Amino acid sequence: MSSQSPTKMSQSPPKASCSFDRIVMGARFRRWSQRRHTWAAADAVTWFAAVWIAALVRRLYVAAPLGLPWLAATSMLAAGVFVGCATWRGLYGRGRVRGSYDEIIRLVQASALTGLVLVGVAVLPVRPGAIAGTIPVLATMVALAGALSLRVLARVVRARAGAALAPAADQIPTIMLGAGSAGRALIEQLRTDRDSHCQPIALLDDDPAKLGARVGGMTVLGDRSKLAELTWRYEARQLIVCVANADAATLREIRRQAGGLGLDMLVLPSQTERLGRPLTVADVRSVSLEDLIGRTHLPTDDDALRALLSGKSVLVTGAGGSLGAEITQRVAHLGASPITMLDIDQPALHTVQIDVQRLGKPLPEAVIADIRELHQVREAFEISQPTVVIHAAAIHDAPKLQASPEEAWRSNVIGTANVVESARAHNVALFVNVSSFAAEDPQTTLGASELLAERLTRSVATDAAGTFLSVRLPELVGSRHGALTALTEQLRRGLRVPSGDESPTSFLRVADAAQLVLDAMVHANSGRTYTISSDETTDLEDVAQALAWAGLPRDHSRSGAHRSAEAGAYAESTQP
Repeated sequence: MSSQSPTKMSQSPPKASCSFDRIVMGARFRRWSQRRHTWAAADAVTWFAAVWIAALVRRLYVAAPLGLPWLAATSMLAAGVFVGCATWRGLYGRGRVRGSYDEIIRLVQASALTGLVLVGVAVLPVRPGAIAGTIPVLATMVALAGALSLRVLARVVRARAGAALAPAADQIPTIMLGAGSAGRALIEQLRTDRDSHCQPIALLDDDPAKLGARVGGMTVLGDRSKLAELTWRYEARQLIVCVANADAATLREIRRQAGGLGLDMLVLPSQTERLGRPLTVADVRSVSLEDLIGRTHLPTDDDALRALLSGKSVLVTGAGGSLGAEITQRVAHLGASPITMLDIDQPALHTVQIDVQRLGKPLPEAVIADIRELHQVREAFEISQPTVVIHAAAIHDAPKLQASPEEAWRSNVIGTANVVESARAHNVALFVNVSSFAAEDPQTTLGASELLAERLTRSVATDAAGTFLSVRLPELVGSRHGALTALTEQLRRGLRVPSGDESPTSFLRVADAAQLVLDAMVHANSGRTYTISSDETTDLEDVAQALAWAGLPRDHSRSGAHRSAEAGAYAESTQP
């Protein structure tokens, strides 16, 4: 291997070609109402006027001079403070639905903060009596009423405009499943967007308490048992599952039911995937393999993670890999800064920089270095001066390592030793070694190398100043290597899998795995190894079926005798 020093990528990545909220609005009023600057200006005018109205109302009952200069200054201050508070609370954030419940909550919060600031100004001893104490209270009430009225009016007009729009010829009759907050937000956007290819025609929800409820202008007609009836009645061709926290087992069940009715199934990204970003029409996508066998609902504690990572210097090794890249984006979302990415794959680091830039976060530093070279690792630590280190650099290609054990020794063992020793030398406060379930079986080369890496981490924890721990993860859906990748290749070529391989297995999506690694850091104890698994296991038949549903490409170069039309046939045993 090369013994060159680590290098830093100096060029900045190009700006993303599209942002998350760039969707084409079909109605003219909707385009106007979604302009954040327009709403900020309208709110500023509302507050400016509210202060004057409050002063005039008080004058009707109290014969006192208005104090025009102070009143004008207070009006401008109120307008500016509210816009600042509203921006801080995300009132003008991308993808916000005007007049929604979420926006009203943020509006009340920003109004209360502004009112408190005005009360504080009124009691300042700069010029006693310049602004009466009742004026800020009255102004807050008037401004809040005005801002709410504007948003309710916008919602009513938007709903009527959407109802008046005739479905376009290319719109697909779509059944919506899920009447929660995600379903409400999506329905409101779809019904007023003529350029959307989805036309909501019916709404279902499995919660009996929501039967008959009105959501986004649609009535909940029943649960999933009504899906077949409504499909035939309305000639539906598509189903959108508007349940952001649906797990893999639920999605497989829905996919099986939708497939039997000839419905195309679309899903929404989970809250874990969106990283707090508001839901938009652009988020609707086809169901993927990750959804069908790796998706799980994760209750996360972002507040605790922000307290742990915000403003901290973080180094992520293996940041160019699928898991390392996901971890980098999440620590950036949680406020870590500066972030240093270490990997030998420069194009991969460049891609991660673009992804972090799309989140509106500071650009992470990219260091090209090989963890197998101790001097490169040490120089990378000198560059980054990290407080937190997440070590995700390792080779997980089991067949490759079985054929070349020296690669496992140099990358997974020596590489980990170099990173661990550098972390201890720099008094890192928190070190996380990302391992895998392979460590439970040290009979394989991969398992033995992973187990040695865990023991190296544990040995340092006894005398290190910081917290050193390991986290074991199950098979990752979407990673470049692993048993699932090998199975996919077997099925793609039309090969049958022996029945002896049908033992249930835990799977996790890369996004969920990254979140669980971070969650383990919150209450971690030094020297411990934490084993993380999905809430469910998936057998081979479900995996094969999920691969077929996800549109697995087949190798048509093989003869028809070696291919099967049904995914379930792959799980059958074969005679020797």
